[in-house]
Amino acid sequence: MTDPGTETTRYLDLAFPEYKIGVEYDGDYHRTVKNQWRADQARKDSLASLGWDLRTVTSQDIKEPRRALDALHRSFARAGARPPAASNWSGRALELLGRSLRPPATT
Repeated sequence: MTDPGTETTRYLDLAFPEYKIGVEYDGDYHRTVKNQWRADQARKDSLASLGWDLRTVTSQDIKEPRRALDALHRSFARAGARPPAASNWSGRALELLGRSLRPPATT
């Protein structure tokens, strides 16, 4: 989306623009590299000032996604939107979401 104040294009990892809900994945790089952290904070602040509800997901949330999914569910509810069905976030779907993205080790 374009920030109307600066005409800067702001990118999100996952966006639901019709509800102004965004999801950002922040790996360790986003935390340990000062310039990246500052740029991330500026982008998040800019989007929040435009009414976006931003959720941040970390590697821990990928392994155990319940916290992030519950927060995203509340964001949809707060926006007056129908959140995705809870069955999308439970059982096998939850297991797949929490799976390791690393390839298996070779011996």
